[in-house]
Amino acid sequence: GYAPAMLKAFNVVPREKRRLFEETLEQMMLAWSGAPVRLDEAVEVTLAPLPVQKPHPPVWVAAFGPKALAQAGRLGLPYLASPIETLQTLVGNYQRHRLAVAEAGRSPPAEVPAMRTLFLARSAAETARVREHVHRTARASGRLASEAQVLDWSIVGEASYVRERVDEYRETLGLTHLIVTRLLVGGVPEERLAQSVAELAELLVHVADLAVVEVDLIGDVHGLAPLHPGHLLRHPETGQTRLEGGVPLEHGVVRLRGRQRRVRIEVVDPQEK
Repeated sequence: GYAPAMLKAFNVVPREKRRLFEETLEQMMLAWSGAPVRLDEAVEVTLAPLPVQKPHPPVWVAAFGPKALAQAGRLGLPYLASPIETLQTLVGNYQRHRLAVAEAGRSPPAEVPAMRTLFLARSAAETARVREHVHRTARASGRLASEAQVLDWSIVGEASYVRERVDEYRETLGLTHLIVTRLLVGGVPEERLAQSVAELAELLVHVADLAVVEVDLIGDVHGLAPLHPGHLLRHPETGQTRLEGGVPLEHGVVRLRGRQRRVRIEVVDPQEK
């Protein structure tokens, strides 16, 4: 935890929290491995049943601030980004984390997770209302940078905007996992919030499988090859790209979520997968 009241409730001295975190995490990982863990001089326990994942379940470290980032990197664990830091701040944070990983002689974690405030709106009016509320709430928390604007740290809008922003995070940070934080928005019924989450899951299904996204092909296309609906295109930046409708190509200009770039693309027949 980070809140003084929370630390006080558990009798944790703030300057000791990082040491206690590491010691406790080490004990947890030991227990997950099936090894006996000594709680004190008289009590030794062995965990059962053991987790399915070996050697232990995935561990991500939620970090806020340079000391926490350095600790996560030194442990070689993925850094889980805060939901109210701006995208530009996250760029610097991930750089600091990668540097700490390298300095500790650790292998870079494959996972790049982040928490974000997401809401899939159905109209411009709903977008404006939710943006105003979440920004006001974040300001009141005292943890939002004074210069941060709502578009800098949240993703609230209609479908096309949400898709664009999520892809921006993927391209900028190399994002692999996206955690949608729970919203409590005044004036928005709980049912509507639940609908937004369900609709986001449908809209962002390509995030669950980062190799599959939708594209449109534009401009000149060379090395024509016949494609059919459902065929896949593979290129170095996004892995595999699912097309809707028949299009030809081998090299060409691709519009990926509204952005244009020239890439090398390999045609793959689904029957070969």
